[in-house]
Amino acid sequence: AMLLHMLTAEPEHLVRRSVADLISTIAKIAVPHGQWDELLQFLFQCSQSENPGHREVALVVFTSLTDAIGNLLRQHFVQLTAIFVSGLSDQHQPVRVAAVKAVGTVVQWLEADAERAMFAEVLPPLLQVTQQCIECGDDDTAMHAIEMLIEAVDSNYHALEASLPLLLKFMLDVAAGRGKVETPLREQAMMFVTELAAERAK
Repeated sequence: AMLLHMLTAEPEHLVRRSVADLISTIAKIAVPHGQWDELLQFLFQCSQSENPGHREVALVVFTSLTDAIGNLLRQHFVQLTAIFVSGLSDQHQPVRVAAVKAVGTVVQWLEADAERAMFAEVLPPLLQVTQQCIECGDDDTAMHAIEMLIEAVDSNYHALEASLPLLLKFMLDVAAGRGKVETPLREQAMMFVTELAAERAK
């Protein structure tokens, strides 16, 4: 309970992120053993907070947990998807960046058609944030988003199937952005198209 209080009470961003990392480490051990039941509810509340710092750290912890124990969070996927979509549309850039990273961790766990349909709702705002990152020079986050989508082609192609026209148009636009888009990003966009073609040919 003290750690959770620190997460919302700490004014310094770096310290708050360190507390979030500590909570994630403990939760990866505790949650699979049915402990720390109040954690998820606390994080859901943080994700709705008026404080953008709270919304960001909620996404940071969700990212870490989903990556490690996503199968145990499957029952919460509807709620998580809504939080990720909201985060991608957030007015504050750090929250949007955290949401991009959060989306990447959930792809590997999508199995049922309903889960994949939920993921299709996330892709339009994800691509919008990626475009904003490219335009404002945040190449690291844009690169992370494109790399995550390349990994999704390999790990869960069916989760992307419903959105292929949208994804292809976006990646081809990025790849064609000579003079406007940094070369590594253009190369990654072409890599996505190449991976997609290879996957469809199987």
